[in-house]
Amino acid sequence: MVELNKTFEFLDNEIQSFISDNNQFNQNVLFEPITITESIYKNRFSNFNTIQLFFAKVLTLFKTAIEIPSDFNKDILKLLMNDSSDKISLSFYKSLDEKIWTLPKFYRTDESKESKVFEIQCPGSGWGEVILLEKLYKVKFGNRYPYYNIQNSFIEEIKKITGKDKPWVMHLLDNSSNPSSMRYFIRETSKGLKYWGFDKNVINSNCDFVRSHSVYGLIAENLFKVRLEKAINCEVYFDLPPLLIFDQKMILCLPFLDETRHLFNDNIRQTLAYTYTFTPKGFRDFDGSWISIEEFRKRIPSKRKYFLKYGGCDTSVNWGSRAVYRLDSNSCDEHINMALKDFKNNRPWIIQKDCSNKEIVSYIERNNNVIQSKKLTAKYSAFYGPNGLMAIRTHHRQSTKVHGQKDSVVGLAYSKT
Repeated sequence: MVELNKTFEFLDNEIQSFISDNNQFNQNVLFEPITITESIYKNRFSNFNTIQLFFAKVLTLFKTAIEIPSDFNKDILKLLMNDSSDKISLSFYKSLDEKIWTLPKFYRTDESKESKVFEIQCPGSGWGEVILLEKLYKVKFGNRYPYYNIQNSFIEEIKKITGKDKPWVMHLLDNSSNPSSMRYFIRETSKGLKYWGFDKNVINSNCDFVRSHSVYGLIAENLFKVRLEKAINCEVYFDLPPLLIFDQKMILCLPFLDETRHLFNDNIRQTLAYTYTFTPKGFRDFDGSWISIEEFRKRIPSKRKYFLKYGGCDTSVNWGSRAVYRLDSNSCDEHINMALKDFKNNRPWIIQKDCSNKEIVSYIERNNNVIQSKKLTAKYSAFYGPNGLMAIRTHHRQSTKVHGQKDSVVGLAYSKT
């Protein structure tokens, strides 16, 4: 049993036990996991099927736009390539073999408690936190909860994908927003996998599976062209494929835009938070009405419960929730003006209806090892693999604009069954 005043000592020791990592667990921790209803838990399983369909529709839309010239497809390419068009040309995508056009294998969503999805990140951060927190809760509560064992599930999925008994994996950490957590995940999955840079016997050019937190980082890697050739022969597999459509937020608009909503079903729209492109002309609101920018500015804060988010492909902006702003704040005009200025430079922004909610949670505060109870904004992150839900991590804060802050409260959520 981990005593209350030993909680963070336990977590720090776990982190630091791998490759002399001197990082600490710098967030607060739920006293115990949150138990969610069976129906809300099952929503995450159905979300997986919906997201897979959404990804497939986006992939087809982008590929068709590349292959078939038309005014409609020209607009689609401008929308989806946006500020990457001068960095990754159309010819790059045209040169990719059919086998490269895959869906992301592993990804993390950010959702409301009721499972409304407002972010999808491939593969996303925090994978190691799930294992770390689960170890803590197992020591504290024994078999009280139906634990995920995400590390075992991940190992088995990679084995299935590659067809190898002990696959060789390259994990590019250059654009991970939480490299300490991902290094910990590597340690915990290296019992069934071998990682380049961590196992001396692994040969870089012979890695079977490649993970990256950025398409730019993936294609800039020195053996990328070699891996492309091997992927054609099913000798290597990409977690995040080299397609920038899965490394940006603009795709979240597609099910709601006037021009493309007919390509997506209502189930997709019910799963994703309402999202629309933010332009000088305004945007279509969730109730179907068109609203100008000036009309929106005049709304009282309670009628401006929206997020303004950078929607493009620039990793220096689209990283760690840097360019995410609440529009019910006093700085609303400042953020709107910035987005309108960016629009002129082909840097797109999206507006998204706030679908977050608050709940009272009890947590252990790192600074003084005491239990606090507060009503905080909730964010539930679901981790998915090729066969569905793998784990649910919770995040609570006064504002959930970002994660990993010292005033964040993290934990896990399990079903009652």
